Amino acid sequence: MEKSHKIILGTVLGALTIANAWSIFHGSSNLQAIQNNITKSQLHVDSALSDISFSKAKIDAINTGMITFGAYITNVQSSVDQLNNSKNNADTKSITILNELKKNASVAKQALEKTDSMPPVIQIKSL
Repeated sequence: MEKSHKIILGTVLGALTIANAWSIFHGSSNLQAIQNNITKSQLHVDSALSDISFSKAKIDAINTGMITFGAYITNVQSSVDQLNNSKNNADTKSITILNELKKNASVAKQALEKTDSMPPVIQIKSL
């Protein structure tokens, strides 16, 4: 039995040695493939970082433009408010003057009606 144990043990050890050798030689090609994949992945990551940096620069430029445009809009808005206030003041003055003219015309008309001295109606001949 000892001899059969030695044969079985030798066969098992031989099989393990062959499996180990196979794993080492075949495994190195897998390691090479893994290393190639890692290198490709690193290139993709570098490319993505470059794209992100470019996009960030574009976003910063757009943000600066938006800030400038916002300041322009604020300036236009204040100018419109100022013009609107000026127009309202002018309208108020015009309405006051118009009311005074209507009042003066009404007083003059009443004075003329009391004295019954309305001027004669002048006929204008057409040509």
